[in-house]
Amino acid sequence: PIHMAVKKGHNKILQLLIDKNTDCNEKDSDGTTPLMLAVVGGHEDVTDTLLRHGARVAEVDRQQRSALHWAVVYRREAVLKILLQH
Repeated sequence: PIHMAVKKGHNKILQLLIDKNTDCNEKDSDGTTPLMLAVVGGHEDVTDTLLRHGARVAEVDRQQRSALHWAVVYRREAVLKILLQH
């Protein structure tokens, strides 16, 4: 559920899931974290929420790509600034 909420940019649903102790660093079958999905989608508010609740920027997927990698690939400058502040 957390991956779907993040992918769609639903910050309020994300917050509800976090309040229910959902792991912000949970990986899917490809090793993708919610933070990576937030970055790819350009969801600044979701990215910030995840980081404030313990999402780790340094986590990598099965191809060894991090959220920072995806921010650069997709040219998400605003999200990149948020990542670098954490």
